[in-house]
Amino acid sequence: LKPFWLKPCAKAQAYHSSDPPLHTRVAMKACFALFCALVAMVSGAQVQDRKISEVVRLLQSMLETAKAEGDTERNLYAKYKCYCDTNEAEKTTLIEELTQEKTTLI
Repeated sequence: LKPFWLKPCAKAQAYHSSDPPLHTRVAMKACFALFCALVAMVSGAQVQDRKISEVVRLLQSMLETAKAEGDTERNLYAKYKCYCDTNEAEKTTLIEELTQEKTTLI
């Protein structure tokens, strides 16, 4: 048996090989992934900014349309309410007149 200080070390063999050690490869992959994520975020932020601008413009146009439709519906409802009130008043007076005429005929 050889003493432990004379046995070959697995780490020493890894350092002498042409490939970098495992922890270095993992760190390099992590750095590459981080770099790719940063590039995607920067380009995504520009695309996101354009998307947000489009959404804001769409919402503004929807707001203007809703206001115009609201004004139109308000006018139509006012006309309908006026018709109903006038018609109700006319029907009420007509019913009262016919009721009085009926009592005079009986």
